[in-house]
Amino acid sequence: MFTSYRFSDDLEGLTVGGNVRWQGRTSQSDTSNLWPNNDSFVQGAVTTVDLMARYKLSDVTLALNINNVFDEKYYSGLSYSGRYGEPRSATLSAKYDF
Repeated sequence: MFTSYRFSDDLEGLTVGGNVRWQGRTSQSDTSNLWPNNDSFVQGAVTTVDLMARYKLSDVTLALNINNVFDEKYYSGLSYSGRYGEPRSATLSAKYDF
């Protein structure tokens, strides 16, 4: 779920937003006898939060995006091996319109 809010009046040009992602409980078991010891993996439900702020000046827009704000540790997918989800990261960008 993502939402954003664009300010007016004194803070005109500022937009802030947030995103909440939820992944339910996941599991993977060896039903093909390819894994030693009939291993299985289980991960409980996971929630991650992303934030953004953007400020538009006359010709320049500055933006800050922070993903996985709380640095939640999780698997983004399970199969014969697990893939870790993206750790916390931030991106600062500037865009010039001409």
